[in-house]
Amino acid sequence: MATIFLLDIDGVLVKPGGYRTALHRTIAYFLEQLGLPSHFNLTEDEIGIFEANGITSEWDMIPLTFATIFDSALSSYKIRLPSLQHAINWFRITNPLVDRPIHTANIPKWLESSTPGLPLADSLYARFLENPPNQPFPNLANQPFVVEILANTRDFSKNAFSRVFQNHVLGEDIFKQHYPGLPVFPVESTLENYDKPNLHSELQLELRKEIENGRIHAAAMTLRPNRLSGMSLNGNPYRAGFSPEAEIALRLTGVEGIALAGYGTLLWACQRYQLAIDQVLKPSEFHALLAIGLALNQPVDALQFCMSLYQDNSSSEQINLFTNLSKYLPNETLNIHIFEDSPNGLRSVRRASEILNKAGWPVILHLWGITDHPHKKQALEELGARVFSSTSEALKTALKLTSG
Repeated sequence: MATIFLLDIDGVLVKPGGYRTALHRTIAYFLEQLGLPSHFNLTEDEIGIFEANGITSEWDMIPLTFATIFDSALSSYKIRLPSLQHAINWFRITNPLVDRPIHTANIPKWLESSTPGLPLADSLYARFLENPPNQPFPNLANQPFVVEILANTRDFSKNAFSRVFQNHVLGEDIFKQHYPGLPVFPVESTLENYDKPNLHSELQLELRKEIENGRIHAAAMTLRPNRLSGMSLNGNPYRAGFSPEAEIALRLTGVEGIALAGYGTLLWACQRYQLAIDQVLKPSEFHALLAIGLALNQPVDALQFCMSLYQDNSSSEQINLFTNLSKYLPNETLNIHIFEDSPNGLRSVRRASEILNKAGWPVILHLWGITDHPHKKQALEELGARVFSSTSEALKTALKLTSG
């Protein structure tokens, strides 16, 4: 059997602290610019509400927070502010906001106004351009500077909020290396300093040996951005998604160099096949199929393998398309292990395994859940996972199973 380990990063390989630290520091920086106190920053409860509503990207959370602040501040003023810097200067002089707004109060309204296939903040900006009767931020509707808050959130050359956040995530040196020419702050990398490995050094060594000896094929299956050498999206080197954030995590956990099915890889795949990024992220089977392909192939072949299976496979004519799988897979059963802390990754791999089985390629699937949260544990167990409180426990058990 060919054994494949698919490893999530945040919550599995690493205990994430870097993104949360960067989120708070970015918001604190702009609050200081506005002259607002620290309690205007997002609370952990508000972040949890964002995430519970599917708003998981800091590239959306931060702009939406400041759109809320400016919208609240302008509710009693009739003034037109031509740029974000003018708005900041006006805010500092006027001090228009005493009471802290609830940053999550209008999430249902935002989601109702969102456009599928677009990041949430950008889709709300698109609503301004349509000039509908129910604006998501009514007091910003005629403000020219709103474009600097809500638009281009995935382009660090155009959105200051995303750029400052990314500067904190990567730190001064890595940011300058990958985004030359952009303004930069002399700050540490929060990923390097606040993410912590979930594997102790002996287990890192054991896993690395199994991978180097070819007994295990491994890929990280993550939503973290990752770097593709010489690759940018549509020629834009400042496009979010291609920074080496997944690579930093792999280096921390001693498995640097394994295949990466990260956000950057998925953007590259979408560019080649004109797909929308939202339709290929886990729980989509696309993400898992690409990760399986990458564990066994070079990227171009892995993507061809993925695309040969990623389609409506309900008809016999389409099933005939699967006969070329031997070009990409070893002629033996695939023994696939997925290590996840949330249900979406498990669903993605289950769907991919079902497609492979339907194509006539035998798969034995092992679902490993990692959490000590009771509700998450229940959700993982309902999908058939064996749940452990630590990644080390799960990996030890899986490695014993594969060696036996």
